[in-house]
Amino acid sequence: MRLDKVDEARQKIDERLSTDPDNPSLQHYLKYPIEYRMNNMGFRTPINFVEGIEGNLFLGCSHTMGIGHYLENIWSWKLNEYIGGNFLNASVGGTGIGTGFRILYGLKEIIKPKK
Repeated sequence: MRLDKVDEARQKIDERLSTDPDNPSLQHYLKYPIEYRMNNMGFRTPINFVEGIEGNLFLGCSHTMGIGHYLENIWSWKLNEYIGGNFLNASVGGTGIGTGFRILYGLKEIIKPKK
């Protein structure tokens, strides 16, 4: 997300808090902010992508990446918990199948998908 968009979002939150400071939804996210931790290749996954890494590879858009959600609440994380293995999330927000293909092609020598 570009910095101007972050500033814009922060300004909206500040405006909302000034008119409704006790809003439980806003208070929740102020107390427990969503963190976006990226791996060594810039993907939102706790596993670094190193040659030969095995796991479950997820490709997709912002829904798969989990924009606006805690990592443990996104569908790909939940599915990975169900099937087991390393969570390899290589999704990119605001993109489509073409980007997914390019990422998959670029990672084909590094990642060994299990499922």
